[in-house]
Amino acid sequence: MQISSSQNHPVIAPSPAAVLAKPEEKRLPRPDSWELSTVKGEWSNKFDGLTYRRTMSNVGAAVGGFLSHFAAIGAGVALGASAGAGLGALGWGIGVAGAIGGGLAGGYAGAKVQGTTLWGRSVMSKAGATVGNGVGRVMHLLKIPLRTNHVETAERFSVKSLNRYGADMTHTGHARISEAEAEALVEKLQPGDVILTGDNRSTPFATATQLLTGRSDFTHGILYQGEGRAIEAVMADGVRSKDLKEILTGKNHAVALRPDYTEGQAEKAVEFAESQLGRSYDFKFKGGNSTWYCSELVHAAVSESAPQVNFQTRKIIGKEIIVPNDLFYTDDAGVIGEVGQGRSYLDRLMGKFIDPPAAADS
Repeated sequence: MQISSSQNHPVIAPSPAAVLAKPEEKRLPRPDSWELSTVKGEWSNKFDGLTYRRTMSNVGAAVGGFLSHFAAIGAGVALGASAGAGLGALGWGIGVAGAIGGGLAGGYAGAKVQGTTLWGRSVMSKAGATVGNGVGRVMHLLKIPLRTNHVETAERFSVKSLNRYGADMTHTGHARISEAEAEALVEKLQPGDVILTGDNRSTPFATATQLLTGRSDFTHGILYQGEGRAIEAVMADGVRSKDLKEILTGKNHAVALRPDYTEGQAEKAVEFAESQLGRSYDFKFKGGNSTWYCSELVHAAVSESAPQVNFQTRKIIGKEIIVPNDLFYTDDAGVIGEVGQGRSYLDRLMGKFIDPPAAADS
């Protein structure tokens, strides 16, 4: 295969080498029989007081940081509604309208301030850590058990790490996929394979996935293009082609799937995805338009080329959507490989306030 370039979007030109490999003699393991490499823990109370306080301080920071986003909006709504209600002196109807309008405006302003400055996250994560410290003292006194994976995560939590990362939404202290791991996975792939990744920095997508599916293993879906490149839909650039190893080394966990294509279907899936290069990101998560979010693009590419491959979809407020987790739980694909490690939802949140391994060891 050879890569040609169309502006900033490389397109892989078909070549004799781009023929789908012969079907596997041995059927690839199905996702439902594959045990994901997820960091798990056990309950134990065999820890000293310092460990209890540090662990629960980290848990408290995670909870406070999460709640801060709602608190900022709520505070804006309350202030705006109160100000609007003051117009009630001009009439009951005007007061009600003012309260509703003020609440909406205040909520929007609160969201904008939080999104721009993250002051609420910084303040509430520190408040949460303080409360967590006190809770840890009580738990140690009562010998209430902790999860060992939470204890392990909190080993790199400190006042310094809390101050350093309290307002940083792009940070995670959990180990990322190494270059060697990424390269080993890429070597196993064929054009048309699906890669699902978990990024512990991605709180909004992890939260949405957790609420929709009850778990948050994966936050992103990618289609392998060939020659080390992949096609993905991302917020900043829309649909693009990028070096897969570079993508993977920015993630914490990844699993590769091979849909049950018949001859020629994998190439068609890649061609479909390539035809969408340059399209905008689908911020409305609404199908049937010319924009795409990550798992929507992968689902469309595979479904259009291989209609016999079924993925689970779900309806939310009348919209049919598909999240990355839905791409994994199918009977019509086999698992090729896995790199990195997944984390529970709480463990992901805790990791946003800890030092990365290298920083902690230095």
